[in-house]
Amino acid sequence: MAVFLRAVVMVCFGGALGEVVMPTFSFPEEGNTYFGSNVEALKSSVNWALGEGCLSGWPTSLPVEIAFVFGHDSDIPETADYYIQFQMEQVAAKPSRDTGIGFGSFANNQQYQQKLSGALQVWDWSHHQLSFLAENLPLAASSKLEYVPFWSSTKAEEGDCASILDDPSCHAETGSDVLFFGYLTESRKQLCKSVDAQMSKLRHQGMSVSHECVSGVFGQALQCKICSAKVIYSDHSREGAVLEVHRINPLLAVGKAVVSSHSADLMLDNSYSSALQLVAAQDIPQAISKLLLNRTARETLEWHAYAFAKSEKLEARSHVCRALNSMASMAKAGNLPTPLTKQGLPANFHSSLSRMLTGNGTVTGNGSDGNASVTGNGSDSVNISTPTPFPSPVSNPTPSPTPTPASNPAPMPTPGNGSDSINISTPTPSPSPVPNPKPNPTPTPASNPAPMPTPGNGSDSINISTPT
Repeated sequence: MAVFLRAVVMVCFGGALGEVVMPTFSFPEEGNTYFGSNVEALKSSVNWALGEGCLSGWPTSLPVEIAFVFGHDSDIPETADYYIQFQMEQVAAKPSRDTGIGFGSFANNQQYQQKLSGALQVWDWSHHQLSFLAENLPLAASSKLEYVPFWSSTKAEEGDCASILDDPSCHAETGSDVLFFGYLTESRKQLCKSVDAQMSKLRHQGMSVSHECVSGVFGQALQCKICSAKVIYSDHSREGAVLEVHRINPLLAVGKAVVSSHSADLMLDNSYSSALQLVAAQDIPQAISKLLLNRTARETLEWHAYAFAKSEKLEARSHVCRALNSMASMAKAGNLPTPLTKQGLPANFHSSLSRMLTGNGTVTGNGSDGNASVTGNGSDSVNISTPTPFPSPVSNPTPSPTPTPASNPAPMPTPGNGSDSINISTPTPSPSPVPNPKPNPTPTPASNPAPMPTPGNGSDSINISTPT
């Protein structure tokens, strides 16, 4: 059973002392394969927002537990009074009949519609998707929709690629110049073939270059491949999708050159346009080829990606603050719904579905000064100790392509593994879904950055066998 720390503030109501108890936030997906990294980043963002007093208007004197969940089929703790759904699915996209995709369509998923309608708030990073939800959820649910960039749950400081590639676990991993990772739908398989054909043309022109598409690769093995790659590309799993920011953000955070197809959210595309190359899906192979042939252009894109990630990560905090402010206003106006613990949830909200959850954690607000603590030990038993003020230390690898400029930045180092000679074996794709990569941050650009080094693996010569 999780142990929760609750902060109490004594306030005066009509001359009498009353007790205001700030909410306890729980994160049932802590340690989860898919969302564990996002949970850690979101805890840090919520911790910062609480420290800034973003929930200071919370009025209730009753203890309240609010759970944050990401997965459309993730469990809500039975102890939670409310939950906030960070909406991760391509709800506005056209339905997919591919059974390998975990979320087929919004229209055919009544359980998820019910889950969104019952949430205290629904956070989404896409204005396009928020408009869709406003039109397709019950009217009462539209007031619960909040725009919160996914950078609020993306780690932007996890280390650098040099450190990751130096790890012995990476020595046995094969890498490639060009990488796609993710579930391989039929359209993505065709794209992989087109990119492979384009790489063959480059090899015929005398350039040594490698390419692979992988699925079912997670954790450190995926990080090794990401850090070895010069260009990483992304495409949508279905028509009408928005940018796959859960996959793209961590790549930008480590300063990778990313190519993606345009999405259905023009506002989101415009926001990301300086940090990655957005092209029509059929033009992705040529865009990759140009970046491989133009090292300066590739390094410039890497630098822009890294700088964009650092800036957006900071900017996202204000949206978390605004969402929590809105929640406090809702409570102050007496508009909080009946707690789940009093009304009960459908059994399937609590049962384990396709994603098994492990761990639990809490962020607890301190109403006296707005400070908050982030705790959790990755298991169902959470030991709460003295609150750690933001920023919480991160104990992940420290890699990345772009160096961290100082006031007088030196020329940027060359990310990668120090050499461009990589032997690649034939990749074996598998239909398993791919989790959010845990990239490794790059150094932070300064106001007057020095000329950028080469963020690839050292040179443009790579010897590898042709992937099948």
